[in-house]
Amino acid sequence: VHHPIPLWSFFFGLILASPIYIIKEVESKKLIHLIPTIVGVAVGVLICLISPTETTDALWFIFLCGAIGICAMILPGMSGSFVLLLLGKYAYIIGAVSNLNIPVLLVFAAGAIIGIILFSNFLSWLLKKAYNGTLFFLSGLMIGSLVKVWPWKRVLESGVDRPVLPVDYSGDPQLLQAVIWFAVGVFLLFGIEYLAKRLKSARE
Repeated sequence: VHHPIPLWSFFFGLILASPIYIIKEVESKKLIHLIPTIVGVAVGVLICLISPTETTDALWFIFLCGAIGICAMILPGMSGSFVLLLLGKYAYIIGAVSNLNIPVLLVFAAGAIIGIILFSNFLSWLLKKAYNGTLFFLSGLMIGSLVKVWPWKRVLESGVDRPVLPVDYSGDPQLLQAVIWFAVGVFLLFGIEYLAKRLKSARE
């Protein structure tokens, strides 16, 4: 990644705004929904804190990324890019697309096909049986995953990222660029939502 701070700031804004969009879809909000939200936050933070900065480029892992990424796209408010970020393979897959790395793209596509076949029915069942709880869990997961996309990080000897404050960042913190791209991420999500509502109203 050539410009990590603007990129992570953009995703930070995009992901921070996503739970607001998801929770708006829930008509009946209850105190008990705090439980799946807290569980989601804990899972998101845990994944981010234990996942290494660099994950394996082995084809089996690329296959797994394809399967998990496509499943995320079925869920409300989730995206394959978000999951690839958590798995540490976003830049790698984008690079494979840019360079037309056919073997990697074929394995990734195969994972996506298998993933949609195996998990789509389960995810549909889950949303039917526990729609609200699932949405609150996903919201918590996104909030917890903000640890992963925090723009300023320090890589430990173990190869795991640790968030640091901009003043403690070893390089140029690029605060102005970070704020601008954070705002772009937030407004992009709500802009897409606004356009979707306008299109829906026009069709009706």
